[in-house]
Amino acid sequence: MRAIDNPLYPSSAKTHLTASNCLQKLGDLKTAGDHIDSALRIDANYAAALIAGARMDFARRNIIRARERIGRYNQVVTPTAESLWIALRIERLRGDRAAEASFASQLRRRFPGSRELQAYERGQFE
Repeated sequence: MRAIDNPLYPSSAKTHLTASNCLQKLGDLKTAGDHIDSALRIDANYAAALIAGARMDFARRNIIRARERIGRYNQVVTPTAESLWIALRIERLRGDRAAEASFASQLRRRFPGSRELQAYERGQFE
């Protein structure tokens, strides 16, 4: 945290994400979320911050922001099993069955042995 507070230290998206990870471990989710926001203000396409923010937003049921972040993540990098799983669950909560089915299809095709696909097939969405 000292590096971020030091005016002589060049603040970077990675520094803010590292601070966020530490704060999450300490249970300070509000400040952790603020650091993810700061990381994304510095670099709007920072993939690690996008998926971390999507995870946090989804857990808090901030579905609109989670959807925006995971959508951008999936555009910036090749989707992962985790990112498709987050997107699928977001669409499920939104009630968009067509989008949910699309993400399920991608998960099946790209990651047939993944734990995310297994959870989907068992109906374990949490």
